[in-house]
Amino acid sequence: MQNIIKTLLLLLLCVPFTHASFYNTDSPHISGAFDSISPYPVEPGQDFTIKLRIYNDGGELGEDVSVSLDFDQQFFLKSKDEKFDEVFDLCVGCSKNNIYYFTVKPETVSGDYPIIAKIKRNGVIIEEKLLMRVIGQPEIIFDSKLLNETVTTDGRFSVVMNIKNVGTGIARNIKIKPITQGFVMDNSNLLYVEKLTPKQDYETEVSIMSSDDLDNNPSRLTFSMDYINEKSESYNYQQDFGLDLIDLAGLYITSIKIDAKKLSVGKEFLLTVRLENQGEGIAKKISLLIESEKIEGIKRAYLGELEESEDTSAFFWLTPNDDGIIEMDYLINYEDDLGLHQSSQNLKINVDSKSHSVFYLFGLLIIVIVGYIFYKIYVKGKYKNG
Repeated sequence: MQNIIKTLLLLLLCVPFTHASFYNTDSPHISGAFDSISPYPVEPGQDFTIKLRIYNDGGELGEDVSVSLDFDQQFFLKSKDEKFDEVFDLCVGCSKNNIYYFTVKPETVSGDYPIIAKIKRNGVIIEEKLLMRVIGQPEIIFDSKLLNETVTTDGRFSVVMNIKNVGTGIARNIKIKPITQGFVMDNSNLLYVEKLTPKQDYETEVSIMSSDDLDNNPSRLTFSMDYINEKSESYNYQQDFGLDLIDLAGLYITSIKIDAKKLSVGKEFLLTVRLENQGEGIAKKISLLIESEKIEGIKRAYLGELEESEDTSAFFWLTPNDDGIIEMDYLINYEDDLGLHQSSQNLKINVDSKSHSVFYLFGLLIIVIVGYIFYKIYVKGKYKNG
């Protein structure tokens, strides 16, 4: 029992000394705190104020106290009180306040941005840090690229969709679906993205089916978009997706006519080439070029444009400069909704040579001479003898 009493007395005696050593009342103790922040959190483009309080809870006068404020570049300091502009003294138990007026830059995205008060005395710097929360507003848009060349009824086409958050806040639970009648997206007719931070994008390929009662050549497809922000506020928008339907032309040579019974070296002939647009779109800036080093003449024709199922003819006056089998390449150039196109076809023609013609004439002359000699010797001799 006596031991217990002695132990309690020792503890009671030690408490005052411990307290005195923990709080050094013989020196100043300068601290700082952000007393009020209004509003909090803040939005891009919004004004806010903060009050910084500096106090001395030590036991002596705090001399030569200076205060500076560092803040993120996303904040603009509009004005402030001037109480901390000069070095000041702070008495025991006293405090001093200063108010700062800020604006958040409009392009600031959601996040926590630091504001740091630096309190300096006798070469020692104490920092008091505030994380100012900014909550922006999300804005979801999307770009799209049609992978198929055409969209038909009762068919399927693929689209690459690039979904972007061009706003300043975080978007969550993003749901995109087509609402134009006659179109259905794979995966339960829904594209879901869990989260997009500001400036973030998400690209994916989706497959869309069109119904059999869809009007031909639809030009717009409307999607609805639903998402929420960081405060769980809902957003609902509609955005049109341009199908950018491509009507493809298709030019083909349907006939080639040579207006000559026989082709000869150096002899001009008329070549007629007939073209038909067997595609669905309009063929524009049509030209037809014949390539062959063994053919001379104007070998390019410009034919304007052809609508679906229309045809036209190109006429060429050409002259062979060589004999034998000559290959001619027909190059068709045109434009449609997809851009420039070129196709080619090949034709072979047979050209008689001059040497063959001379040989035939010489042979015919020999036959005539032999016939004449035979006539003079045999026929007339037989007639005289008779």
